[in-house]
Amino acid sequence: MALFAVTMAAAAPAGAKCPLGDALHRAEAWMPLTFNGIEPNRFTVDGDGIVVNSKMSASMLYADVSTVDFDTLSWTWTSDGALPPMDLREKGGDDRRLAVSVAFEYENPSESIFRKAIRQMLETIYGANLPGRVISYTWASENAVGTVFDNPYSGADAKTSVIRSGSDTAASMVTVMPKADYRRLFGEDPPPISFIAVFADTDGTGASVTSRLSDLCLR
Repeated sequence: MALFAVTMAAAAPAGAKCPLGDALHRAEAWMPLTFNGIEPNRFTVDGDGIVVNSKMSASMLYADVSTVDFDTLSWTWTSDGALPPMDLREKGGDDRRLAVSVAFEYENPSESIFRKAIRQMLETIYGANLPGRVISYTWASENAVGTVFDNPYSGADAKTSVIRSGSDTAASMVTVMPKADYRRLFGEDPPPISFIAVFADTDGTGASVTSRLSDLCLR
């Protein structure tokens, strides 16, 4: 999707506070991804950021950043609403208040013929830019900050990194370094980053949570 790159270039005035982030506050930079049989979240994108209303629902917004080279990703997040403690390492217990995921291009020449066939089928359904490995920077309800584990549905190619946990919903700023984290978690140099995504999940608990991401910035 070249839209994000075009919008970003147009939205980066000289001297901007974050020239590689202004476009992330524009609705046209984002695409929805929903899941069969699950009520989607309600997202609102405006000049101040992204508001996510999640009530017995789960879905994400994603933006193509494949033409942008950046080392750090930062944002401010806040949230309202109660989310019961759940262990994200277990299937069915994976509700989360909010997550910002970074997806890397697919690179695995040694993959088995069977897995390559499955991937080709998925690319036919979802598009040729289906990403490879993913790091999901997550605001959990129970898991300890600093823990990293495989997504129980996606396996070792999708890592959940808990960077905030618990019921304190005050605003806080986050800065992550996806490329450095990729080297640490996967033990090799990262391929290019293809997408970033914003995700909330409350369909398992029936909770109602409203969260906001603001000050999104790529550097």
